[in-house]
Amino acid sequence: MPNLLDHALSVVNRGWFVFPCEPRAKEPQSDLANHGFKDAVSNVSAVRALWAQKPEANPAIATGASGLVVLDIDHGLADVSEFRAWYKKHGLPPTYIVRSGKRTEYGAHIYFKGKLPTGSFEFDGCTGNVISATGYVIAAGGIHPISGESYAVLCDRPLVPVPDLISTFTKDPTPRPSRKSAEKIKPHERHFYLLERGIELSCSGLSDEGLISALRWLYFNRCVRDGAKDAGIENELRNVVKWIDEHPLDVSLNLKDYIKLRVVEKDPRTQSAFAGELQEFNGDAEEALMHLISKLSAEGCKEEQIHRIVAASPLFDVVNR
Repeated sequence: MPNLLDHALSVVNRGWFVFPCEPRAKEPQSDLANHGFKDAVSNVSAVRALWAQKPEANPAIATGASGLVVLDIDHGLADVSEFRAWYKKHGLPPTYIVRSGKRTEYGAHIYFKGKLPTGSFEFDGCTGNVISATGYVIAAGGIHPISGESYAVLCDRPLVPVPDLISTFTKDPTPRPSRKSAEKIKPHERHFYLLERGIELSCSGLSDEGLISALRWLYFNRCVRDGAKDAGIENELRNVVKWIDEHPLDVSLNLKDYIKLRVVEKDPRTQSAFAGELQEFNGDAEEALMHLISKLSAEGCKEEQIHRIVAASPLFDVVNR
């Protein structure tokens, strides 16, 4: 029976990039992949060295570096028959497909060649995420953190280009001026505009002072100037970069999730709950979890969004110890 190293090697043998996550988890391994999918490698010797240090690490595929678009179906299907019927109904071509370890619902990862924005989707009874430019998925052979079941190859066919249908699933929800437009970002949109651009630039490799400089340029050249804000813009930019550093982009999160996190974290008790710090809850992880869910619900988060945010929280590990 192949071990997790073998499954990681299978990823690079397909020409894709892989990195280690924590054992039976979706979080990047803290010692070996501190920068998440940015630390992914694509050569055999590097993979062997990583898994020699952590043999039980879950292998994860960096979709952007690998040139992949993965349609991750989370909800809406009960079994393989429903999946095949849904797939056939929409004329999707044969390609590489993995059944996720999700139970009791039927989850699937459908792989295509290409590049799209990463984001959530809802289509014909199914919901989930399109994972591509910024993100990662657990590879076949990895272990699902909740069910303990393995991700398993369902269809081992050569990749095909991403169909036009999938390209319509994610649209950028943030209004922005076109390159030819003189319109600038309005003051009430400014902070989230800078946050979004900061996340994108961070995923492209910018960090620290380089990222701050890029955001500074965006503020002074793409945003409506606010004299009252100009004096404090340096502090705001550093806070944006600090927040991005403290919340590494995870496959489960998209921009709307980040916006909700920014809102709920203004409450210190909610921030403690998300961080898995239980002093405010008398050490009761379940109470902290219910507090976080309640706050997210009050902000209008749907069930799928709450699940993504909670799963990306350190609290998730505390609850599931």
